[in-house]
Amino acid sequence: MAPRTLSSTWRQLEKLARSVVSSDPPAERLLAQLEDIAGKANRSKVVDALQTLFVVGHPGTDEVRVNFLGGQAALEEAEATRYDGSEKMILVNPVGVIRFIDQCARCVEDMKTRQARESFKRYRLCAYQAELSKLPSHQMLFLTLLRQVGTIAEVGRADRRPSPGNGVEAEEDTPYLMLLWAFKQLEAVMREVKGINIRSDYRILWYESDWITGRR
Repeated sequence: MAPRTLSSTWRQLEKLARSVVSSDPPAERLLAQLEDIAGKANRSKVVDALQTLFVVGHPGTDEVRVNFLGGQAALEEAEATRYDGSEKMILVNPVGVIRFIDQCARCVEDMKTRQARESFKRYRLCAYQAELSKLPSHQMLFLTLLRQVGTIAEVGRADRRPSPGNGVEAEEDTPYLMLLWAFKQLEAVMREVKGINIRSDYRILWYESDWITGRR
């Protein structure tokens, strides 16, 4: 029941969030509808399913819950997720998730430009996001949630290692490393819960070993 409810809820949120992103400015009616659906999701077992599947068991996430943002707050929030430490709540912004999906899709073309190749780290991140754009939207929702979980658990900080003459990994590596970690967690969950291999199913071509060192 929970996976079907989660799937149908995300379809509604995605449709409304896409309409909000596509409108300038978005109609108050759309924001109100997004607020309504987000509120219904937050009162249902959908958020419990997200917490159980993707949050529970990671360091620093004891009692951390998940809620969706809606209405004007979703429009104004820039990121796909935000952690409210005082409430111990991960706030998932459907509008931000759609923006992230669109950003990954743009990377498919952006990585071909000369400007993208001027910085290796920016190019690497863009190239990885281009690969991630192959995932369906609900997997991108899970990925952004896991990325926030990784931030709470400080997995990037724990993994940084000094290299000869370079000290620890630069902060510029963090967005890339967090996506690597989130994808590997998503792989594990989908393999255990659904019995599927998202890397092969969606033809994600990347080196798993990148997470070990944070560099090639």
